Amino acid sequence: MAFCKYCGKQLNEGQVCDCPGSVAAAGAAQPVTPAPAPAPAPAPVPTPAPAAGPAQGTTQQTTGQQATGQTTINITLPDKEKVTATAKNAWDSIIGILKKPATEGAAFVARADLTLSICLIVIQAVCSALFGAFFVGKVNGLIRWAGEIKFSGIKAFFLTLLFSVIFSAILMLLFWLAGLITKMKTNWKQMLALVAVRSVVLVPLILVSALLMLISIFTGMLVGFPVFYGANLLGMLALVSAIRGVEGCSDNKAVYVVFVVSVIFMMVSIWLGLKEAPAYLPSSIREGMDGLRMLDSLMNNIF
Repeated sequence: MAFCKYCGKQLNEGQVCDCPGSVAAAGAAQPVTPAPAPAPAPAPVPTPAPAAGPAQGTTQQTTGQQATGQTTINITLPDKEKVTATAKNAWDSIIGILKKPATEGAAFVARADLTLSICLIVIQAVCSALFGAFFVGKVNGLIRWAGEIKFSGIKAFFLTLLFSVIFSAILMLLFWLAGLITKMKTNWKQMLALVAVRSVVLVPLILVSALLMLISIFTGMLVGFPVFYGANLLGMLALVSAIRGVEGCSDNKAVYVVFVVSVIFMMVSIWLGLKEAPAYLPSSIREGMDGLRMLDSLMNNIF
């Protein structure tokens, strides 16, 4: 143990006392360092002339944006790895559900992957739109004698795409309401996944129907249409097993829920289909139909 020789304070090993005597002694023992010579003044740098033309305009524009508080919007491209991973997951889900619709379908509903469900529903909508475009193309080839009457394949594609998405949304809403009524422990994401399982089952059969329609309209009408509508029946059967991925849905409840929802969905689909079918017709035919309806209304008012 050490002690300060000026004030007698007890110090630890290597510790320096901070009393005035120790501070003065430490200052006297430190060598005096001469003050550094002043640095020469820097040579004046000539100020560059302001840039003319676009540079000056850019500076003024930037200053104006800062003054007015405008915000620059940065467009970020989607991550390539994320897109690739989503595509791989979609493919794996399609193959898994097709191989094991009962077990994999229920597991997919339990996971309720929102992004993947939307992707699968969109894929099914695109396949249905291709079927509609091929059918319209064959109809156009069949009625060449009709002159100016021609159906639009592009309109048929996008209308079918839109209606397919709308029908999937309606089916999801019906299942969600059925889940609330039957007191299932579910949410709309799981019901969207349930509709996605149906879409997966529909895709292969819709593609087969489209290929049959592409061969000839007679093959498409005799075989393609039955396969197309049979795909919807198979999709509903797959939902009986897939809905058991929802907590609180027993086997017996699954059968009745899917049956009731299927009947209501069929009625709504037929009603909307009949109501929106004229949208596929050429404008000349629609104008003629409007004229006939106006004439019929006029005759009813007269007589």
